[in-house]
Amino acid sequence: MLSPDDEQSKSDFRYLRTGRAYKMISHFVKNINQRDVLVKLVGEGNVTAFQLNDILHSNYTFTDLKKAIKQIISWKNTLGKGPRLLADEANLTFIDETQE
Repeated sequence: MLSPDDEQSKSDFRYLRTGRAYKMISHFVKNINQRDVLVKLVGEGNVTAFQLNDILHSNYTFTDLKKAIKQIISWKNTLGKGPRLLADEANLTFIDETQE
């Protein structure tokens, strides 16, 4: 459970700045050119530390890392639209559970 006073846990769910993204990526990607590409791809405020940590632990090639980061960013952009708009685009309907 997330404690209100646990700053480390809170920071894992904040969107990353490029400095922290660089530090996290540098532990996994030693090639400076590839590291710079990934940091630029993450950008400011696109991915949380929790998400980037998952990506770095579950993808092992540069191509897979790029693909996973792009996927997370696209999900963020898509989910930013709101559930009703997403449902409309997918031709889904909501059932009003208050009426039977």
